[in-house]
Amino acid sequence: METAKTNMVNTFEYFNLLLAEIPQHIEDKDPRFLDDLLPWSPRVQKEYPSEYRKS
Repeated sequence: METAKTNMVNTFEYFNLLLAEIPQHIEDKDPRFLDDLLPWSPRVQKEYPSEYRKS
């Protein structure tokens, strides 16, 4: 939560992403999919910016 805030990510939407995405990979043996879900990843930064982020 604090890392998401620090990275200026919309925490509500970010946690919705995590709760939707992680169960889809429950059978995966390779955890590299998590790299795309970190709060500083380009995907998360682009898709879930905080409403308080300055342009």
